[in-house]
Amino acid sequence: MAVMSDIDNSPKRIHRLLCQATFGANKKDLEAVKVIGFRQWYENQSKVKPSLHLPLSIEFTPDFEKKNRVRGTARLGAWWRNSLEGEDQVRQRMAFALSQIFVVSENGASNHQLLASYYDLLVKHALENFRDLFYDVTLHIAMGRFLTLRGSRKANIKKNTFPDENYARECMQLFTLGLWLLNDDGTPKLDQSGRKIPAYTQEDVEELSRVLTGWSGGSSTSPMVSKSRHHDKGEKTVLGAIFKPKQSAEQDLSQAVDLLFNHPNTPPFIANLLIKRFVASNPRPEFIQRVATVFKNNGKGVRGDLKATLFAILTDPDAVNGVAPATTKQQGIATLVS
Repeated sequence: MAVMSDIDNSPKRIHRLLCQATFGANKKDLEAVKVIGFRQWYENQSKVKPSLHLPLSIEFTPDFEKKNRVRGTARLGAWWRNSLEGEDQVRQRMAFALSQIFVVSENGASNHQLLASYYDLLVKHALENFRDLFYDVTLHIAMGRFLTLRGSRKANIKKNTFPDENYARECMQLFTLGLWLLNDDGTPKLDQSGRKIPAYTQEDVEELSRVLTGWSGGSSTSPMVSKSRHHDKGEKTVLGAIFKPKQSAEQDLSQAVDLLFNHPNTPPFIANLLIKRFVASNPRPEFIQRVATVFKNNGKGVRGDLKATLFAILTDPDAVNGVAPATTKQQGIATLVS
C-alpha cells in the first residue's frame, strides 16, 4: 500500500498538509508537527474531545429558554467558533466534508436546532466507522424530513399509496454506490458493448423503499423510532439480496445498511468524494484506488474506518507531492460525481 508513514520536516510540506487537514494552519500546529511528526499529531487530534454545535447554538440564542428554538445566526456562529477555534480541527474539517455528502437543509422542514444536532452527529462520527455514520444519519430527523423517509408507510392499495422512494434512491446514488458499477480505482465498469453498467435499478429503489418503511418521530436528542404497523413485513429483494419476511423495521434497516456498506462500489465511491473535499477536485484513479483499499481494510481487518481513510488521503504521495490531476481519459467517476 503506497501510503506515506509520515512526511519530512519541510515547512512548505507541513503547511500544505495542515491546510488540507484543518481549517487553516497555525503556528502551534506547525511547531507540533515539526517536533512529533504528522502521524502522531494526527493521532493526538483524533483523541481531542469533540467540539459540539448544539450546546453552543443554545448558548448563543439569548431567548432560547423562552422560545425553545435555536436561532439561525446562533447556529452559524457556533459553526464559525468551532471551525476556527476548535481544538479538534481534523474532526471539524472531516465533519464539514461529510456535510457536503450527507446533505440536509433548512429548506427541508428542519429547524436550526435539528440542523445543529445533525451536524454534531457528523462531528461525533467523523473519525469513526462509516457503517455507524450511515446508520445514524438514516435515523436522524433532519435527514428523515429532508429526504422524506420520516412517515413513509407500507403500501395501501385501497388508498393507492406507496412507500416514499426518495431516501431509498438517494442513499444509493449519493451516499454509497453512485450511479454506475465501479472498478476499485473509481473508473466505471463497462459491458460488452462498452457502455456503463447501472449500479441499481428502479426495482431496487422500490424494494428498498419497502425496506425503509415505518419510521417516525425523532428530535434533536433522539433518533426516529419504528412503528411496526406502518412497516412492510413482506419479503423484499434489493440488489439481489433477499430480506426475509416478518423482519422488524430495525432488522430490515440493519440489513440494508450492511448491504450498501459492504457493496464493492462503496469504497471507491466514498474515496473519490472525500479526496475531492480534502485534496484534489480531479484525482487520479491510482489515488482513488489506494484510498479505497484503506477503506476496505485499515490494516487491522476493519472496513469503513474513516480515521484511517482520511489519513490515507492526506498522506498519499499524490497529496503530499502535488501530483498532477487525472487527464480526461483517466478521470473515471470524477466526471460523474460532483
